[in-house]
Amino acid sequence: IRAKRILAAAAAAAMNMDEAVMGAITCVNCGNVYMADSHFCRRCGHRREEGDTFRQFCSELIASATQKVCDHYEQEVRQLTNDLLTCRSQLAKCADLLAQQVEKEKMYKEATKQQMHQVLEAMYNNMLGGSATASAGKGTLLQHQKLAESHLMTSAELQNQNQAVQK
Repeated sequence: IRAKRILAAAAAAAMNMDEAVMGAITCVNCGNVYMADSHFCRRCGHRREEGDTFRQFCSELIASATQKVCDHYEQEVRQLTNDLLTCRSQLAKCADLLAQQVEKEKMYKEATKQQMHQVLEAMYNNMLGGSATASAGKGTLLQHQKLAESHLMTSAELQNQNQAVQK
């Protein structure tokens, strides 16, 4: 696609070479500009040669096309640079948001862990306080302890997955 654009720019440059540009051929002897319809130089009288005219026309055509291609290329480079800077700033914003989210998850994990420990301690203290129901409470306590451990394991797995995604 880029090569097509460059060729199109060169073709446009060639088409833009109108009669004024073609007529602005200079004398190889003195450098004076020939009139569009003259065959001799007005300053030194040197005969205008068709080969010189054609060579100079080709040189001007190539110079014009080269300039247009370079201008087009510079414009594309500027656009790509701007796009790259935009992407970098958006990636930096995403990184900041991810860091904030990780901090929130750490905070929630710690709060959940503390709550689970408090619940387990309260259950254990209640079990020790009521000796008549101690054996029944002991079974319930073990079930709750297993449930709490399961929740802590799930939390640890989620955190490991989160760390893997960050890498």
